[in-house]
Amino acid sequence: MKVFITFVLVLFLMLQTAMADSYDFRGIKLGMGKTQATSIASSYEGFVDGDSLIGFYSEINGTRVESVIIFYDYLAAEIRLKFSYNQFQAVKKHFIKNYGKPTSDKNIIKQNLFGATFEFNNVIWLNKNYTIIGFEDAPTEFKKSSFIIKKTL
Repeated sequence: MKVFITFVLVLFLMLQTAMADSYDFRGIKLGMGKTQATSIASSYEGFVDGDSLIGFYSEINGTRVESVIIFYDYLAAEIRLKFSYNQFQAVKKHFIKNYGKPTSDKNIIKQNLFGATFEFNNVIWLNKNYTIIGFEDAPTEFKKSSFIIKKTL
């Protein structure tokens, strides 16, 4: 009986590790071929198909997200997510829920030419197969924060 419980525990831990080693965004995984990714993404609002990228709108934690998948050699190598700057914490909560505590979570203070200071939150998850980087932005003219997910080199 102890051997069986040990086996089940080891199997469970292996499955958890395997799940943590692949990044999946709306069914599109890093390393997936462009044809397969396009067939998945084409059902989303605002779908655009370019030579080396596809784009569409989706939602994370109630936040509308502009999603762009970038391909190198017809394989998904990078996922870029852009959204309203004031929704950064909601999207960050989604990533923490799905990928655990970030490897780095820092606030950065920047000053403009007029002397006003702004505090931004940057987060990073490092994994042997992918890296997730989140950039909070201030209410600038672009008003966009973003997350970038890339295959780890």
